[in-house]
Amino acid sequence: MAKLNQIIAVEKGVKSKAHQDLTAAHHGLQKTGLLAGISRTYQPKDEEGEQLPPESTLVQVKAEDVLRDTAVTLTRLFDVTATKDWANCTARADVKVDGRVLVSEVPVSYLLFLEKQLTDL
Repeated sequence: MAKLNQIIAVEKGVKSKAHQDLTAAHHGLQKTGLLAGISRTYQPKDEEGEQLPPESTLVQVKAEDVLRDTAVTLTRLFDVTATKDWANCTARADVKVDGRVLVSEVPVSYLLFLEKQLTDL
């Protein structure tokens, strides 16, 4: 299992990439022309009618691919977040000043609170 400091180090990057990927997927799905394909062939009404060339446009974005990519992105984000949250449940440390323990077995959330208070002083 990864250590808490390792997870915290990658979490910001994973969140940023997930946001970028989801935004790109959203924008891609907004362009309905990319989702539609067409294949047309023309036949003249009679033997002397105008002969038009066939038309075709390939589908450029498949909803199934977007959903698969989104699942991969969200799975990574959820995995990193869950790992961090579960590690926060068990991670504890002592607060020492001059070698003397002031508070023992302090949870991470409280340590972060204390750090912020000291920074803001």
